[in-house]
Amino acid sequence: MRITARYLSLLVFFMFVQAVVAQGPARVYHDPVTQVRIGRPLILEARLEGNLDQYRVLEVRVYYRTPQNESYVYEEMLLTGDRWTAEIPAADITTDGLEYYIEYTFESQPAVTSPPQSADTNPYIVNVAGGQTVGESPVIILSPEPNTIQRSSEVLIAMSFNRSAMKFDPTKVIVRLDGKNITSKGNLSAEVFTAVVDNLEQGRHRVDVVLNDPKGPKLLDTWFFTVYSKAVEQKYLDKNLHGQVSVSGRTQHYSGVEQNIMRETATMRGNLGNVDFSGYVRLTSEEQSTLQPQHRFQAQVGTSWLNLRVGDINPRYNPLFLWGRRVRGTEIRVGTPSKSFSVIGLYGRTVRPQEGREILSGGTPVDTTFGKYRRMVGAARFVFGPPASYQIGFTAMKVVDDKTSIDYGENPKDNVATGFDIEVFADRRRITLTGEAALSLYNRNTNVDVLDDTEDFKDIIWINPHFVPLPGDTSTAITDILGSVIDKALTYKGALRLRYFANDIQVGYKLINSGYNSLMLPTLKRDQKGYFVSDRIRLFRSRFYLNGKYETYEDNVNGIGDITTTNSSYQGGLSMYTRPGLPDLSLTYRHHEHSNDASDTTYIFGADTTFIQRSQDDASNYITFNFFQTMPIEVMDFATFNEFNGSVIVSDLTNEVDTLGTADQLTFSGSLKSRYDYPFETLLRFSNSNQTALNSMTDLTYTTFTFRGDYFFFNRDLDVYFGPRFTFGSGVNRISPYSPEQLLSLAGADPTDPALQPDIQLQRHTTPKEQAVDFTKVDWIAGAEYKVKANHYVSAYVSMTTYSDKSKNVYWNGAEFPSDQEEIENISDDGTVYSTTQAGAGIERNDLLAMFTYSYKF
Repeated sequence: MRITARYLSLLVFFMFVQAVVAQGPARVYHDPVTQVRIGRPLILEARLEGNLDQYRVLEVRVYYRTPQNESYVYEEMLLTGDRWTAEIPAADITTDGLEYYIEYTFESQPAVTSPPQSADTNPYIVNVAGGQTVGESPVIILSPEPNTIQRSSEVLIAMSFNRSAMKFDPTKVIVRLDGKNITSKGNLSAEVFTAVVDNLEQGRHRVDVVLNDPKGPKLLDTWFFTVYSKAVEQKYLDKNLHGQVSVSGRTQHYSGVEQNIMRETATMRGNLGNVDFSGYVRLTSEEQSTLQPQHRFQAQVGTSWLNLRVGDINPRYNPLFLWGRRVRGTEIRVGTPSKSFSVIGLYGRTVRPQEGREILSGGTPVDTTFGKYRRMVGAARFVFGPPASYQIGFTAMKVVDDKTSIDYGENPKDNVATGFDIEVFADRRRITLTGEAALSLYNRNTNVDVLDDTEDFKDIIWINPHFVPLPGDTSTAITDILGSVIDKALTYKGALRLRYFANDIQVGYKLINSGYNSLMLPTLKRDQKGYFVSDRIRLFRSRFYLNGKYETYEDNVNGIGDITTTNSSYQGGLSMYTRPGLPDLSLTYRHHEHSNDASDTTYIFGADTTFIQRSQDDASNYITFNFFQTMPIEVMDFATFNEFNGSVIVSDLTNEVDTLGTADQLTFSGSLKSRYDYPFETLLRFSNSNQTALNSMTDLTYTTFTFRGDYFFFNRDLDVYFGPRFTFGSGVNRISPYSPEQLLSLAGADPTDPALQPDIQLQRHTTPKEQAVDFTKVDWIAGAEYKVKANHYVSAYVSMTTYSDKSKNVYWNGAEFPSDQEEIENISDDGTVYSTTQAGAGIERNDLLAMFTYSYKF
């Protein structure tokens, strides 16, 4: 009997899968962060597990957003040894909360993420604790910072209120500058106070924040700052110039590859009279012409009415088409000091050219590896309106691939977008109304000539059969084309926020059309319409918060298809911030449902009948619980100050149609940081994560124990630390749920046919059924940080990693072989020897990293 084409295709597919999985699938190992305090950056780290060459990683990013935002922004993660780290800036940590996920992209295989399934719709949830810890000041000073020197032209007085430290009515707050009440000159809300004060005299000034309590005035906080005149600004220039220069070098031996890397960074910030300036540069020997830029730099100079930025810029103009994606170029901003009017212009590139190549055989092209075109972006933004009441913005953007930048490329793209956004405040910002609308024109391939009668528009947008959205009749008039664009590409969203009676209620609606595209916002989900409603209730003197949110969206917005998919989710949680000595607690639960209205469909191929289920119904649940506690403990005359952290994350994804779509994750993590009454600190950290996918075909558990001890010398100027980190991996990677015989049956063949037996035996003895994972990894870490002088710092770090791998590949005939054995001979019952090479074997896994850094702060 002849082997059918369908059997061969199934066989080739599973042979490919086993070649990948036999190495151990690429998986992101990351301890999710579930809680952070407002005003502090969020530091994340991740590493890649599996026998995968780290140097085939093209890029690693952490994508993050607030729960109310449709668009993700990102920070790039940097590699040090086997760990990738990133820092989400403190400015992006707000009481609205945070959601994030991590994504690794590679040269020649699909991206992997954490969470591993549907990361963009099922991100990690971070609970943001408002303000400072209980017992600290109820006022968080934002500007000017205490004991700083300011220029005399204008000073911004700004603060936020931390009612977890003290229950009070912010509307009763009085702000005095040098004894004079300036409350009426500023904007006072339930959360913040801001006021701009002009023409202050040279010298020292005092800010007092007083609560007008019925029992008598209470001083909430006080601080000082100094202003100076132009006559003495040069005297203070050195004091107003701050920055840091760092040089670090590292040598590492990882997975058998040796690499020496240098990184130099410099930051600077200061002012001269009315001019502020800042700069940042990061240089690295990792810069390669075959990759997107690894160097980073930015310079900024400006006054209260003019600002210029050059270098790497992450513009946030309109969240529907230009929001957070890096542009290397120039930005200029002109506006009034009060920010009631401004004009912004941006021009640069977001992708640099990378040349492809054509492979010839006898002078005839046989294959082409396409490169990347230089992608240029230009944008302009116009904003007007008093910031205390409303602001309206208009933005226009043009993005185009430069077809002349490389010789071998395909599908150059063109994109134009324009839109407006509005933000309105009322009743001391207790009412906030926001809205955005945009229209985008997009072309997938400008290599094809434009349509008739559209020649005049090609400098604006290239209109050809690849134009999106294009009417079915491409010979139609340009007015019909524009009508189709408005019908299928016009996009808008809006939200209303009400903060009354200890509630923070938000309601929003969005419509993202199917024909809407933005090259500067690839993470935006298209073809969606729906609404959300949420509330955050503050109770018991702001020590207890209840959160709830429901949202539902559906696709097929334009009714073009015959199937509509609905995505709905509801989320609830509570947060409790207790008194000192008791733990802070938070609990979050989210349920997500995905379903459509399609029915099963039967397709007939010749004599075979295949049932394809187009209907889909799946659901996911996500639960997090975490606690934080700070408390002193005294045992046998040894006093310690301890910080306890713990979190539990439970998630599951079920698919009622395709069982291979199921996935689960269970993670426990905790840490204990202790400071003693002598110069010694310890850190204990534990994490256990179990991840299952493909209906438990993959079932892996990673357990990590970390210990670190720090001893301080010379009045804590020298910190010497040492500690091991143990990682244990175990579980099963199942290659396929089908044996070679079952594959034949699925293809309609008879597995008992004598003609097929040689091939069946070959597959049973050369194809692994599963990989039994069992390894131990130990990182021995030591280092020192030394403050040599007031502004000079040096640090050294050494990490040596050892592996003990007892993993085995289990073949369909039951034979087992160590996964790190390259050549195997699988002998059948009749004595036939089947020789094969095991994928992923032979990689050296003992690693070494040494790093030295020098920093100078000024």
